[in-house]
Amino acid sequence: SLDDDDYRSFLSSVKHEWLVRRLKDTGIFKPRLLHQAYNALLLKYSKKSGLWTAQETAVYIGDYLTVEKKGKQRNAFWIHFLHQDEVLGRYVGKEYKDQKKLLYHFSDVERQMTAQYYVTEFNKRLYELGVPTQIFYIPSSVLLILEGRTMKGCVSLEPYMLGE
Repeated sequence: SLDDDDYRSFLSSVKHEWLVRRLKDTGIFKPRLLHQAYNALLLKYSKKSGLWTAQETAVYIGDYLTVEKKGKQRNAFWIHFLHQDEVLGRYVGKEYKDQKKLLYHFSDVERQMTAQYYVTEFNKRLYELGVPTQIFYIPSSVLLILEGRTMKGCVSLEPYMLGE
């Protein structure tokens, strides 16, 4: 469970070290959250500041995606934001096939957002050199699923991209 201080900390930004201390004994979540609406914290990582910042939201977790080429480590499913700020995009949640500790999702997203940071820096250099090409990298975040202040699950989240 998140107490009031934890909740406020998430909303005002925390460093990775705080996450490790706070979430290390949180346990393992079974990936069985489909076809329900949940309150959640949407956590985004900034490589530049080194901080995680949360936003309160509500989501509906839909069906698994139908894909020809399934991932080896994770399953993907539809996430529908019920909160006004995020409704315009199509999003995919990802859960590990084998149960993992909560911090695996945070580490995955930190790596992905660190890579995105360097891609952005590379794109700046291209622009300065007059090269009209840009490389795109899919942003990722963490969705901490709550029931009241109790953590019920955790998934990685990305915008949906058509293709394999």
